[in-house]
Amino acid sequence: MKKCDLCQKRPAVHKVSRIDEHGQMVELNLCEKCAQAKGIISPKELKTLLQILAELKKKIIEEDTRLVCPKCQMTFANFKSLGKLGCEECYTAFKEKLLPIIQELHHSTRHIGKKPKERKEIKNRFLIEKLRQELKEAIAQEDYERAANIRDALKRYETKDE
Repeated sequence: MKKCDLCQKRPAVHKVSRIDEHGQMVELNLCEKCAQAKGIISPKELKTLLQILAELKKKIIEEDTRLVCPKCQMTFANFKSLGKLGCEECYTAFKEKLLPIIQELHHSTRHIGKKPKERKEIKNRFLIEKLRQELKEAIAQEDYERAANIRDALKRYETKDE
């Protein structure tokens, strides 16, 4: 069995590899005592990934249950399980946690609503139809001056529509 490279007395239980200042791989065999003195943690002392994730999950759940809406008493943990907020005050109470969620879902944190692209076109069609009706009425009443004004307005809207 190899002895510790540092103390040369006890048996080496750790094999440490590192790259020195010249870029060369250097291996060091250390006993338990020398490894502790160098600040090297033994694999037995390392937490498993599952332990770390379990602790992190527990910490997140505790934090979520502590975050409570002052108006409806809903916790952030309840929101996460239900997917719905309790009242309008929840938006303020959970603001810091909600903003990243909203950003991810909507690619923005500001609601700007939707506008149909055809809205203006539909509005123009209704207006043109209304002007045609008024034109017919003006001609029927023999009000030619008003009919001329309506005709001109109708031409402007029809050329915009095209």
